[in-house]
Amino acid sequence: MMKVENAMSKELIVGYVPGTIREALKILAKHNVSGMPILKKDTKKVVGVLTRSDIFKNPDEEQIALIMSTDPYTVMKDEDLSAAAKLFYEHRIHGLPVIDKR
Repeated sequence: MMKVENAMSKELIVGYVPGTIREALKILAKHNVSGMPILKKDTKKVVGVLTRSDIFKNPDEEQIALIMSTDPYTVMKDEDLSAAAKLFYEHRIHGLPVIDKR
């Protein structure tokens, strides 16, 4: 059984709330990614996911917290990789935050 932690990217690309869309766009552009997990500042708790689509749908909004998708799908790092694949397929998502505890 291959675990999620054996296939996941180790380079963390994340944004934080509170935070601005301008800050988020800089991170997305710098790393050439279309989305990222959003963490609560000063913690490692995933509180949402932000994508370029979220930003384009809300071009006048300045705060990440107001346009990010809350309650994102996540996967535990010690889960079987097939569990992550199932989430990607069933929910048509392109990224999946990996966590070590719920």
